[in-house]
Amino acid sequence: QSIDTSQNIFPMKILDGSEGEGGGQIIRNSICYAALLQQDLRIHSVRKKRSKPGLRAQHLTGLKLAADICGGSLVDAHVGSEAFEYHPKPMPKPKLIPCKDRLEVEVEVDGQHDDADVDVAVKPNTIVADIKTAGSICLLFQVGLPCMLYSNSRISHLELRGGTNADMAPQIDYTQQVFLPIISRHCFRSLLLLQPTDESASTSIASDANANAIVANIDIQKRGYFPVGKGVASISLHEALKEFRGPMEPILMKERGHVISISITAFYAGKLPRFVAKKMADSALRLIQGDNDLNSIATTNN
Repeated sequence: QSIDTSQNIFPMKILDGSEGEGGGQIIRNSICYAALLQQDLRIHSVRKKRSKPGLRAQHLTGLKLAADICGGSLVDAHVGSEAFEYHPKPMPKPKLIPCKDRLEVEVEVDGQHDDADVDVAVKPNTIVADIKTAGSICLLFQVGLPCMLYSNSRISHLELRGGTNADMAPQIDYTQQVFLPIISRHCFRSLLLLQPTDESASTSIASDANANAIVANIDIQKRGYFPVGKGVASISLHEALKEFRGPMEPILMKERGHVISISITAFYAGKLPRFVAKKMADSALRLIQGDNDLNSIATTNN
């Protein structure tokens, strides 16, 4: 539904962060709802069921990203904190610092202020969020996308820094090649002028002239891996969605569809030689060919 954030009429919501799996997803979901609804929020027992409870840099950066896009302030939000609060006012929105040909957002890591190190030109109306670890950019994107879509801010570009291919998180390739095309095809097809999807091929991307229209474009400027991170992804909202306020269209996927081709991409980094990626791609190819009758399998090594 369309969200009216003109005033806060709800009492503070208090959530137990140990509910369910007791991980970071409850933090990401809750901060989005609170920021968009201008709802005071307190979460205690943060990540109680994890081996290292409390906020990590990735979660903290997500909280700050939501506050920067939607407007708001955080209390007791720092790395290791097991309880924090979000208040929708009186923080100005968005918290941008003009800097010649770029924009920077002030971030805080481990309780100390530092400026995000942005060494490439950043588009106007952009927020830069730097995890400063190998924390997942894709999990950060789970906060950034709904806040960009539904907030009253004019933020249409994000530059996210951290890990592009982190363990225990969606890979940026999956987000770019699977998640975004599917929600574009189903949830935003009218705005993006896409033809309705045939249920018999509901998992495929349409072949019409607008088939490549995507709700948000991800430009992977640099990949980041554990333990260093330092990956960079530039994200731009589609022009048609800059004034979007909802609702999204429902997803209807009842048929599996047909596999037409498979592409295998293997990445290597650091001191690993190129042949390691070739071995990974070859192994994947053998496994896939053993289970399927496919003639069109493309492989690339990067």
